[in-house]
Amino acid sequence: MSEEYRKTGISFLKSLGRYSELILDTYIEGEVPPHYEADNKVIDMLIQQQVLWRPGSNEGLHLTRAVRILMNQALKDERNRQIDVNIGSAIATIKTLIGHYNEANIAIIIVTPVLILKT
Repeated sequence: MSEEYRKTGISFLKSLGRYSELILDTYIEGEVPPHYEADNKVIDMLIQQQVLWRPGSNEGLHLTRAVRILMNQALKDERNRQIDVNIGSAIATIKTLIGHYNEANIAIIIVTPVLILKT
């Protein structure tokens, strides 16, 4: 591997770390939040390193496809864990509702003959 290739890779990875908040906020919001756009030097450097790009002249800055894919992969486990928690919670709620339904049915079965006998 050439030394220039290595330097470029290291510089890119350092930029990802140094500007991680900007990158994550951009990932979450879909484009660079306005309060980051004032730092032209950083924005220009991230564009040059192909971390950010502008799809059109009137559009905001977005993460490049490669960086979005990297973020998707990095956050996939957390997203799956959250889905598992949500599904588990929904199943617990359904089980609770089924239990209430069964209790109500039993109560109706017990109370109905008593009411018939009293009339």
